[in-house]
Amino acid sequence: MIAHTAARNGGARNRRSGPAVRPWRPGAALRNPEIGARIGCPIEESPEDRNRVTRELGAFKSSMLQDAEAGRGLELDALVGAVREIGAAVGVRTPNIDALLGLTRLSAQVRGRDLADPPGRRGA
Repeated sequence: MIAHTAARNGGARNRRSGPAVRPWRPGAALRNPEIGARIGCPIEESPEDRNRVTRELGAFKSSMLQDAEAGRGLELDALVGAVREIGAAVGVRTPNIDALLGLTRLSAQVRGRDLADPPGRRGA
């Protein structure tokens, strides 16, 4: 998640649209409209449109990237895990989201950092 968030929002436009990131991002985002439709919350914006809007915002850092850089816990379950849980509840597979959660948690373990949700929230 950190790499994805940094590449997406960290101001490095060449990484944000680079070949290693570009094919993966829509795969995660394409499940969102399917999940939204099943819970009565249609999403009409395509991943490409969302990426265009994000690029137009210019260089900025998401709150999750800011938390990671400051060594604070990340709200993984609230921001990413919820999509996975809702998808499971309505029968939509989320393989890219699952991979994102797994890789983020593995990265935290390898670095000896606690990237879990802050106290009082569900753990990551």
